[in-house]
Amino acid sequence: MSATFENVRLEIVNGVAWLEFARPPVNAFNRAMVDETFAAMKQALADPQARVLVIASAVEKYFSAGADLAAFAALDGAQMREWITLMHEIARTLRSADKPLLAAIHGVAVGGGLEMTLHCDLRFAADNAKFGQPEIAIAFIPPIATTQTLARLIGRPRAIRYLYEGKMASAAEALEWGLVDELV
Repeated sequence: MSATFENVRLEIVNGVAWLEFARPPVNAFNRAMVDETFAAMKQALADPQARVLVIASAVEKYFSAGADLAAFAALDGAQMREWITLMHEIARTLRSADKPLLAAIHGVAVGGGLEMTLHCDLRFAADNAKFGQPEIAIAFIPPIATTQTLARLIGRPRAIRYLYEGKMASAAEALEWGLVDELV
């Protein structure tokens, strides 16, 4: 089974639902991609043929650049609240999933794209992957419960420093911290 979307791909093969971000060049989330990600996620989690959900990327050098800042900047207050509410709903859906959730991360994973992986049960990363929460650079606090989830995964002191500095972490650092479970 496979589903057709414009910004994501969903395919179920041998019991594995593959949800791939597919919005070149960097998989930046605009509203359409967020809506499609949520729809594909719900479809995969509801499908009895899918025993596990893997979140991945179809773009070569990027897992996800997070929010499309041009689209984000164009939002008014009500639209921003709607965006944040939807992202929280995605996080709740991931956290309450009754199927195992895996993240297959390669390339750059920052912002909201990285945040989605924090709600997965296991995170596998390419040894050249890079991770970041750069929101501090635009005076923004990471949404989707990142502050709490990140602190649970890597410890509160390291999470605070990581979020305050906004620096990129290598795959080796992410493994050492517990941000990812295995390098492949």
